[in-house]
Amino acid sequence: MLRALLIAVPLFVSLPLNSVPSPRGDVRAQFLELAEKSDAIALAKLWRENPYEVLTAIDADLEGALATWERSPDAGITDAIKKQNSRAVWGARIASEATGHPIFVDYATSYAGFTPEQKKSFRGGQKAHSRARKAQEAKDYAGAAKAGRECADLALPLGDWWGYAMGLSAEGQALASSGDNEKALASLSQARVIYHDLGLLGDEYSCTSSMAKVLLALKRYDRALVTVRGAIALREIVGDEKAQMDLLMVRGEIETASGDMTAAAATRKELEKLSKR
Repeated sequence: MLRALLIAVPLFVSLPLNSVPSPRGDVRAQFLELAEKSDAIALAKLWRENPYEVLTAIDADLEGALATWERSPDAGITDAIKKQNSRAVWGARIASEATGHPIFVDYATSYAGFTPEQKKSFRGGQKAHSRARKAQEAKDYAGAAKAGRECADLALPLGDWWGYAMGLSAEGQALASSGDNEKALASLSQARVIYHDLGLLGDEYSCTSSMAKVLLALKRYDRALVTVRGAIALREIVGDEKAQMDLLMVRGEIETASGDMTAAAATRKELEKLSKR
């Protein structure tokens, strides 16, 4: 699914999907070339070298096939649609074997097998996410959380793991914005793990950063510290320079609150150095 960005709120980090550039150029084009050759060995190597590009390379076929069907549903499943779906499932199967993440082949197989009713439900989930985003922007956090939950509930039975994670993250961000941190943590934690398995690094980073702040608010300092360290590590990979000081400040707050004054002092020094740049 060609997805929208995660909902951004002032306290949370939000990045475009797949923020890490491919080291080998256009992975989608390489995937198509290898599919024509049925070169599974080379494709497995491509996926291992470009783990953050796998889903979008495969999903372009799935979304393309669905869009073609929607333009002419009376034509049924044409040869062109079959080709796109088969290629996506083939690529996903190899991705799951290469990465050890069964979520790829489960997602692609589910998507390619949608019935007409399931296709409508799938689009309904996308619309629910759009409503969640608009409600969040309008600071209608209750409405955003409700729409995010609707998105997740529509996506999960379909095997639409990407949509499920999007719904959970939208719900989690809205709940955090309204101060319902306990429930926000549950949604963001699940979304984070799914995004990780899907290789959607930007979204994993956003959820991880949000989780750290929610955990700080809940005074769960050990987990908060581990989480913010994870967010800082991901920040370095995605190259989000703007959030560097913000995440360090969160780490310092956690260290201070947990009584680790030595670590907190070291973090303050690191912040002072950054502020002088």
